[in-house]
Amino acid sequence: MKIDIEIDNTSLFAQVAVIIDKPEIQKGITQLRQKWTKGKLYPDLKSWKEDGIKINFHKDILDYLNNNQISPVFLSVIEEAIVTNKVTHFTRVIRVPIPHNVLSEYILLSDETLQNANYEYVLIAPAEAERNEVEEEYASMKRAIKSTAKLDSPFEVLIQPITQNPKTSFRNAREWYWMYQKEKENGRGIYPRILEAWEKMNPPENPDDYIDQNVIEQAVSRYHKLIER
Repeated sequence: MKIDIEIDNTSLFAQVAVIIDKPEIQKGITQLRQKWTKGKLYPDLKSWKEDGIKINFHKDILDYLNNNQISPVFLSVIEEAIVTNKVTHFTRVIRVPIPHNVLSEYILLSDETLQNANYEYVLIAPAEAERNEVEEEYASMKRAIKSTAKLDSPFEVLIQPITQNPKTSFRNAREWYWMYQKEKENGRGIYPRILEAWEKMNPPENPDDYIDQNVIEQAVSRYHKLIER
């Protein structure tokens, strides 16, 4: 089932899309929705919370994210997708207080954590730290991530395969992917039907606006590879 993404920022939109469109995440959202809402969709999270959230709901989501090696910052995304079948907000930078004794363990086990390849980078600073100190460490962290691109898959590489054609925005590629999923049920001639439906929804204003069928095929293929990796 396609989940609507109502986020204007293209970078945030794209990062949410390549998570919630993964087949295994789609399956998990459906299972958790059936377990916690009996398949019912709510207009918003407030309505769901007024019904009373069971205490293990968020634990179930975190367990699922962990099992699929998805960052816990997506907890609110998955929660909203389960309850409303849409995502309206995503914050990929969060502030989390860490007890000193736990923090000490993290520092001592940093090398082992890297070897396990299941981690997030976190900047830790006392309130007295100067802005330039934080910015310098942030820049160093970004360099470390890029130097291990195969391990960390930095987000900068996500959009590139989709936007090789100037007429192919990330949002269009996602729409075509879901149109493809729907049209698969109707047999051959998938892409001509997608193109026809697309031009009806988005009538070209001049000849330069027409989209070639090959553009759609390539975008769907790249998007499919993106969410499958």
